[in-house]
Amino acid sequence: MIIDPKEDRISHINVYSKSTTELGRKLTNFARMTTPTANDGVFASVEAYWYWLGVAANNPKRETLRHTYGFRAKELGRELGAPDWQDGEDFRAAICATIESKIRANPDLRSALASSTLRWLPRPMKRSRRGR
Repeated sequence: MIIDPKEDRISHINVYSKSTTELGRKLTNFARMTTPTANDGVFASVEAYWYWLGVAANNPKRETLRHTYGFRAKELGRELGAPDWQDGEDFRAAICATIESKIRANPDLRSALASSTLRWLPRPMKRSRRGR
């Protein structure tokens, strides 16, 4: 099935930082929203947590990621040596649980998601050219 991006808001919600819908933008990992984790505290975004998980625990700048969001979280994570992608069930489980926690922690997001009648689709991801 081919999804026409121009149908965002009409036939689906595009989960993308440049979505035409507020819900699509809020569902992205880039969104600046209170993001509690199960074991690692609160982050400003899922993206920040994603990269925080990839930075060495002894890196003194690791905690600066906690307060970042948007593309800046990705940039800082890369600067600190985190890979763009991590294989493994532990990483995947931590991110999925954190996305669920973000939705539970933000009543407006939870309400908008519950009241939406459109399916939501993630924008296809491309692997980094950096090989990470």
